[in-house]
Amino acid sequence: MGCTQSSGGKAKIYTEQDEDSDLIAEFQPHFDQLADGAKGVPIGSLCALYDAVTENGQPLSEREKAAAASKLDPANRGYFSLSAFVRWFQIPSQAYEEPAPAAPEVHENVRRGIKDEGEAEGTAQYDAEMAAKARAEAEAELRSMAAAREAAGEG
Repeated sequence: MGCTQSSGGKAKIYTEQDEDSDLIAEFQPHFDQLADGAKGVPIGSLCALYDAVTENGQPLSEREKAAAASKLDPANRGYFSLSAFVRWFQIPSQAYEEPAPAAPEVHENVRRGIKDEGEAEGTAQYDAEMAAKARAEAEAELRSMAAAREAAGEG
């Protein structure tokens, strides 16, 4: 509902009825082209009517078609009226009608923090500690081998 001030000083209130009649007048030629007499437009022609009135090139998805069909033709007659189409056209899709988006798939290596090359990110200090530990173990093993040779050479 809207309100405007006219030049005569009186406010004119626009109701949903006024808005509907504007859309009905605008959509009527497109509707009449697809209508099957007084029955209305076949539900199968919904996409053609939607494309004609929107002119945006964005077709309805299968989910949107199914939701629209249930709203436009609840009695499952196979046809819908122009007034039903206008009411449906004005109401944006409701959040509860849309399924929740799927959770993004996270690769196991990404989840564990490992790069594609197999190297962990953000572990420079840990890597340095592990390298120092490995060097110390290697040096200890070399000393023990050298000690074993000396003992074998003396004996």
